[in-house]
Amino acid sequence: MTNTKVKWHNEDYDLGCDISKLNELGFNNSSYHNDLAPSYMNKKENIQIFFLDSNHSDIINEGIDYKFSVMKLNEHSEYDRTIGTTNSFNKMVEMVKSHE
Repeated sequence: MTNTKVKWHNEDYDLGCDISKLNELGFNNSSYHNDLAPSYMNKKENIQIFFLDSNHSDIINEGIDYKFSVMKLNEHSEYDRTIGTTNSFNKMVEMVKSHE
């Protein structure tokens, strides 16, 4: 059975992908309670992906229409720039691999 949901702000939140696949790819949960959505970092901790549930009220209120937001981090693991956004899990993984 595929698990795509986590608890986020005490609600079920759909990451839109199999959580075990994230673990297999070496992604680690980097979510911070004040963030708009849950996030994961790659092994090198130089890329962060936000997982945006289009059915969650916070995402609807922000008018966000994509599932994954991929961000490049600097040497201090702080936001540097946005690499891209996509609705495709495979495309998100490609973005991460090409910018590590």
